[in-house]
Amino acid sequence: MTVSVMHGAQVDVAGLEPLARVATLAEERDRRLWLGQSFQLDSHDALSALAGRGHRVETGLAVAVAPLRTPFDAALRARSVAALTGRSMTVAYGIGTMSAARSLRGEPLERPGSYVRDYVRDVRSLLDGDADQPMLPYPMDAPRVDVGCGVLRPRMARLAGQVADFAVTWMVPLPYLESAVLPGLARGAAEADRDRPRLVSVLQCAVARPGRVPPRLAAIACGTHLGLPHYRAMLTDAGLALDGHRGHDLRAALEAGLFAYGAPADVADVVAAHLRAGVDEVVLNVGSVALEHGADAAVVDLAEILDATDALTDPAHGGRTTPRPLATTGGTA
Repeated sequence: MTVSVMHGAQVDVAGLEPLARVATLAEERDRRLWLGQSFQLDSHDALSALAGRGHRVETGLAVAVAPLRTPFDAALRARSVAALTGRSMTVAYGIGTMSAARSLRGEPLERPGSYVRDYVRDVRSLLDGDADQPMLPYPMDAPRVDVGCGVLRPRMARLAGQVADFAVTWMVPLPYLESAVLPGLARGAAEADRDRPRLVSVLQCAVARPGRVPPRLAAIACGTHLGLPHYRAMLTDAGLALDGHRGHDLRAALEAGLFAYGAPADVADVVAAHLRAGVDEVVLNVGSVALEHGADAAVVDLAEILDATDALTDPAHGGRTTPRPLATTGGTA
């Protein structure tokens, strides 16, 4: 499963319909359905509700905020989603922001990377029944739960490589994935004498259509993260010249390919470039389209991009091997 789909918005307490539309597409195409951390309706509960509606789809969370719950509760919730859907559950953990972690824990988090590594190790141990307080018996043939880390920079990649089943990135430029993240994962795995974890990359994207304003979509997709210190530090390390002004920083992000906008085939080329570089799974996030133009428009974008990636990566569909230039976003930020 190399290309997956994401419901890139908060799950609204008013109803599950937008999420259900994406879930239906994921089920029809046999793709993993990803959510982020939702603070309106809990993401685990939303996925369980989908199972109650009859959706049987592989699921993922990127990235669940670890300080919200103990490792035992995290393992129990993830295992519950897998059991209820009857399909595998894939969940990555991170701290969110330093201020959020401090608020949730009641004290500063001095070593966030080590905290996440240890948290992921503990969740994995609980699921495997290897901890001091093993979980209740779970059938050996039950759907698997994979446990991972959110990763931005080489140190966290190395720590994830030591313990995680996978690592997930968000708004990380492709050259930096190749030069820093993938080597970090491999280094950590070698230190622990284990295979390198899978690398999952979330791609912010949208299909170009009449009436759409690309800079606005890009601002919705990337603007909040550009203001977060840990993302700014990663992007600066990756070579982006950020100066703190929203318009300038957004243009720098677009030039770095953090928001893929164009025809479905253009976006598919960006997906293929990630897969060639060593990314194991690309998650299509058209959340900005959903927020600006509605859930139906987002599902149409996802379906067309999936068609294009199938045509590009599967020789049986006449796939190309040479990527075309990505369409520019135009306009001003």
